[in-house]
Amino acid sequence: MTRRTQPDPIGFLTDVQTQRIGARTCLLTAVYHPDCYDPALFEAADLPMPPRIARSIRKRQMEFLSGRLLAQTAQAQLGLTPQPIDIAESRAPVWPDGVTGSLSHARGRCAAILSTDTTHHFGIDCEAVVDGSALTAIQTQTLTEADKAFVTTASEATCLFSAKEAVFKALHPQVGRFFGFDAAELAAPIGADSLTLRLTDDLNDGFRAGHLLEVHHQTLESHVLTWLRVPAR
Repeated sequence: MTRRTQPDPIGFLTDVQTQRIGARTCLLTAVYHPDCYDPALFEAADLPMPPRIARSIRKRQMEFLSGRLLAQTAQAQLGLTPQPIDIAESRAPVWPDGVTGSLSHARGRCAAILSTDTTHHFGIDCEAVVDGSALTAIQTQTLTEADKAFVTTASEATCLFSAKEAVFKALHPQVGRFFGFDAAELAAPIGADSLTLRLTDDLNDGFRAGHLLEVHHQTLESHVLTWLRVPAR
């Protein structure tokens, strides 16, 4: 009788890197390997697969798993007993009591930022640097005229697109409504490790037009990573 070898989650997720951001927050990045994915990895990692993920395509399953594995690791590094992170109808993570954060994934890279500081909201985004038609789409559909005055390269365009995605993740839970890419634009040229976005719309009483948001960014080989923290208002 042949006994099936249980898949190894560690082989699926490699190159895990951790950054501590103060005492209560950690940021993790990793590489996930599509060729190593098996649905049985959920059981091997003691993670439930929500029904809507079980019904989804293989790509969506591996993206979901990569983020949840990082979230488990982050919880442990914060001194917490790891708990599964469910998914809301909006596809946003459902965080356990006392924890907040954000997850992202893109073309073999994944990232997570988790914190026990629930007086803030976090947004993180990871994107592969674009070119060709994808670059044209970013330039024409997500950048304002003010943005275009500061953006001259594909890396900068990708970074700005990623930053706007991170802003949406950080603000949407408290704004409670959709807002587009034109709701924030660059207030100055992109810096070496951060950029400043200015809101162009009143999103709620705490985040009005003119409010400035600092977004951190870094390069991960062929990807860019952006993240920010905003007060809960």
